[in-house]
Amino acid sequence: MQSVTDIIKVINQNGRQGPKDLKSREVYGWVQRDIDISYEDYLALLQANAIPSSERSRFRSAYFLVSPSGVYSFFKSTEEELRPYICYIIARTPLLRSAEIKSRLKEIYPGFTLVDLMLQQNLTAPQCVVDQTIRNVLVSNYERQANRELFERSSVRPYTYTIKPAGAELARRAELALQNARRGTLPEPQGWVRDQGPALITAHAYSAEELKAVAERNRSFSYQPPEPGCAERRRDFRLKATRIAQLGFVCSADAGHRTFEAPGMPNFVECHHIVPLSAQRELPNINLDCLENLAPLCPTCHSAIHCGTEEVRLALFETLLARFSCELGAIGLAPERARELFLRFGC
Repeated sequence: MQSVTDIIKVINQNGRQGPKDLKSREVYGWVQRDIDISYEDYLALLQANAIPSSERSRFRSAYFLVSPSGVYSFFKSTEEELRPYICYIIARTPLLRSAEIKSRLKEIYPGFTLVDLMLQQNLTAPQCVVDQTIRNVLVSNYERQANRELFERSSVRPYTYTIKPAGAELARRAELALQNARRGTLPEPQGWVRDQGPALITAHAYSAEELKAVAERNRSFSYQPPEPGCAERRRDFRLKATRIAQLGFVCSADAGHRTFEAPGMPNFVECHHIVPLSAQRELPNINLDCLENLAPLCPTCHSAIHCGTEEVRLALFETLLARFSCELGAIGLAPERARELFLRFGC
């Protein structure tokens, strides 16, 4: 029986990357040129290595990432996950055009192969889905805050790009990830880094009347998965700014942690979701992007709860849980349930 990595190599040698369903007879034909395998065995091998149907909504744009040694894992081509690598390229070579950035992104994966796992219903042209996602970040969706705060785009076409401070931080993280890739593992870029810096500083806290309206909306909250091709809804930075002001611009893990003065902040802190937003699908009637689930943290503690060892992360979570258990309980999250979700979805 052939391995799935053998099949991946053959597909990329004989076929063309893009929105192709690997189960199609066309793709099987590419494989059959080099590998003697029946269509039934081919389908069985794909099924054994496919994303479970229950997970496909989370991994809609999923790819195999295969190393030269044949080790493979999943890589998701969402905007959030490609932004650090786009920033890395812009930081290294400013004033590139979007097409040049796409080419450079492929160059920083020497020895790696991206293969489409599923039929991409939202794309009709035979193009690489990663290319399309990069174009979305740089062109179609550039006006979104998550992109504009990372890099600057020229005012006229052909667009060129220069890095901003928040993007430089993401670029540094991407460089570390690429160094790990050369050692055989490629960690997934963390979505929480979007919460840091300019977006918080410029956000205005809600008024008392506005908070009443927010609370009313939360009482009738019902989670709706994003439409195909769309990202999950954005975090509410005004809510984060409100929570930070409410709790006096101090770190919830240790009030003695002092950082620096920032515009509108006597002591700069970030804001952390105690139960991760990635667990939202598990709680369709509780809005996790709410005041009760937010805890201000200094940058060091915020990094530690995402990137520290398991012991460090769990210790920080327990500190937050002890302090905010009553507020979490008020929205229907018992400590045991909050802990379970943190262990499953925390990063």
